[in-house]
Amino acid sequence: MLRSILHVASRAADWCGLQFKPRTCASLHLDFRKGQQKVQSTTFCIMGGDMRALKEGDHYIYLGSPVGFKSCTSPNTALESLMADPACLKASDLPRQKLDALMTFLPTRMSFPLRVAPVTRKDLNQADRAIREAVRSWLFLPVRASTEILHLPSHAGGGGYMPLPHKVVEASILAIVQVYRMLTCKATTIQDSAWYGLRDSVHKRMGRSGPPLDRRVMCLYLSGLMEGDLGTNAGEMASTWRRARKASRCLASLCAPGWEWSEMRREISLRVRNSTPSTKLSIIPSSARHRLTTVLRRAVSECYRRRLVAKPDQARMMEVVTASTEGSHFILSGEHTRLVDWAFVHRGRLCTPLTWCTEGKRKTRIHPLQALQGDG
Repeated sequence: MLRSILHVASRAADWCGLQFKPRTCASLHLDFRKGQQKVQSTTFCIMGGDMRALKEGDHYIYLGSPVGFKSCTSPNTALESLMADPACLKASDLPRQKLDALMTFLPTRMSFPLRVAPVTRKDLNQADRAIREAVRSWLFLPVRASTEILHLPSHAGGGGYMPLPHKVVEASILAIVQVYRMLTCKATTIQDSAWYGLRDSVHKRMGRSGPPLDRRVMCLYLSGLMEGDLGTNAGEMASTWRRARKASRCLASLCAPGWEWSEMRREISLRVRNSTPSTKLSIIPSSARHRLTTVLRRAVSECYRRRLVAKPDQARMMEVVTASTEGSHFILSGEHTRLVDWAFVHRGRLCTPLTWCTEGKRKTRIHPLQALQGDG
């Protein structure tokens, strides 16, 4: 089948006036028959040239992500360049310009590697720590400030940075998006192959093979259910489906993603909790697959917002700030804001309310910004 696909790709490229370079291409042939996992040294051709056959332990860099069998698949090059981003920003740039540059190029560079590569949290922690410290310094936050403000969107007064480690968001979101797009792809061949691959992964986890599983059971597997046969692991290997299952469990405390199958509509959908302050439950059908990344990120940001406003020492002002976008317009635009104003406003928002004495020995709590407004 692969030879036929390569032949069709060669003919299409020749018709378009394009030419592949066989020396920059590679192929990987695996044999899983009789319970074995063996790499075959089969040579494939493209446009009359032989491609390099990957061996066990070799990898091929595909769009910044290493791909191979029993090899290191962590995108170390992309992570190293990611750690160097904060240092590359000039000291003369304004903090809002640094935030805008980082949030513009960070998601696009790491999107594909985090979707297809099983990057461990250990590999991401170092880069995530460097970016956190940079964003905290650009916002001029005090030491005692909660990390939730770093993850709020800019229109809510935050830094707009979505944490990288697998357990804490971005990699989990992209793993779910990758699987959802494969299962809802408009190309019938890709969609059928994805469902067959998911079925095989569920069979291996349950330790049995037999007739095709109900797609509702497959959705329960992707939702991270740990009851019954799905609670055991009889030999499931690392795969895209297993990463999506783990991602659903990791995001359960933030937005509780749930996979559902409708027999009536014959389509899969994803259920997300608290995608907006006024929405308790959002359902993303296959027709809205292009909105899934945005909905998941908004749901996670809303969870961080609720955690922040629930804290007794920092919630009073931040609850008002996050309720309206007008008070945070300066974070991206910088209009009517000097650098000295920028350095003060985030510290002032997170200050503990002062104790203010009034007549009759009655005490009320007031925020420093309110006190400044009264003095002015």
